[in-house]
Amino acid sequence: MEPEYLNPSSDSSDLRIQCRSRIQAVLEKFQRCKIIFGVKEMLFNLAILDLKLFLFEKYLSEESELQNWDLNIQETVCSVSLGEHCMKTMKQALDLSENYIEFVISLISQHDDQTQVRQINDLIEKLETMASELRELTKKFEDAIDAIKEKVRTLTETNNVSDS
Repeated sequence: MEPEYLNPSSDSSDLRIQCRSRIQAVLEKFQRCKIIFGVKEMLFNLAILDLKLFLFEKYLSEESELQNWDLNIQETVCSVSLGEHCMKTMKQALDLSENYIEFVISLISQHDDQTQVRQINDLIEKLETMASELRELTKKFEDAIDAIKEKVRTLTETNNVSDS
C-alpha cells in the first residue's frame, strides 16, 4: 500500500503530483544506496575478519616474520581506517537524507503556494545531489574494501611463498 503523501489521487494539484514523483524517485535512489551500503558493509567486515585471522595465524606461527611485514600491515590498517571513515560518513549521510525526505514530505502535505513549491523543489534537488554523493561515497568504500582484500591476498601469498 502506497503512503498517502505519494498517492496522487489524494491531491489533484499537478505541482504536488510532480513533487511526489520526484520524491518517489529520490526515495528509490536512497533505498538502493542503503541496500548497496548494507552489502558493502558486510563485505568490509568480512575483509577485516580475514585480515585479523591472517594476522592471528601468522602471529601464532612465526612472530618474528610479522616485523618484516610491518609496512604492508600499516598500509592495510590505513585502508581499514579509510573504509571505517567512509562507512561512518555514509551512515550519517543516509540518516540526514532520511530527515530531509521527511521534512520535504511534511512541507508538501502542509502547503500549496508557489513559494512553498519552489522551496520544495530546491529541497528535492538537494536530495538528488545527496543521492549522487552517496553513490560516490559507496565507490570510495568499495575501493577501500578492494584495497583491504588485495593486501590480505598479497600478505597470504607472501606468507605461502616464505613458508615454502
